[in-house]
Amino acid sequence: MTILQAGKDLSAELNKIYNAREAVKVTDMVMEKITGFTNTERLINKRLPLTAAQQDQLQIFTGQLMQQKPVQYILHEAWFAGLKFYVDENVLIPRQETEELVETIVSDIRSLRQKNLSVLDIGTGSGCIVISLKKKLPDLQVYAMEISSKALQVAQKNAIENAVDIQFLHTDILLWLQNKNFPLFDIIVSNPPYISPRETPRQAR
Repeated sequence: MTILQAGKDLSAELNKIYNAREAVKVTDMVMEKITGFTNTERLINKRLPLTAAQQDQLQIFTGQLMQQKPVQYILHEAWFAGLKFYVDENVLIPRQETEELVETIVSDIRSLRQKNLSVLDIGTGSGCIVISLKKKLPDLQVYAMEISSKALQVAQKNAIENAVDIQFLHTDILLWLQNKNFPLFDIIVSNPPYISPRETPRQAR
């Protein structure tokens, strides 16, 4: 099976559960992961056959996708603010809309024209916000708080892979606030999971 045919077959399968645009996007992500080629490189090498190992991997990925598992969790990667992040089921997939939050913070900090400002990210998850901030503003003193040890491991992995220095705090913000020596930060940011009204506990009457 050639690279070209493999891409066509995958796209045809994904068209059963995705719209055409999303099917193309997911196909590109999967084929790049399997072949190591960009879209342009795949066009140049479109008649190159997949190895047996690549075909087996494609079959596994296709099966997971048809079960509607997010492609980012399957490939263990997601792009955010021009950076690649490792993701798994222990963290939420970075959302493109959140990039606007990062850009707003960067703009506000630059307008202050101050150095050595400190930022705390509460519930950091994959670490995409603070890591992106540190990349854009290297002088920032960046802290990331997370209650989940597994999520914290993901964030720490991403900090290492993106070569940034982040101070990680494994704690609950509600408990930390009880500390009389609670440090002061110039900026506090948080982008918690979105919870629908039906998921919130009913208030006692």
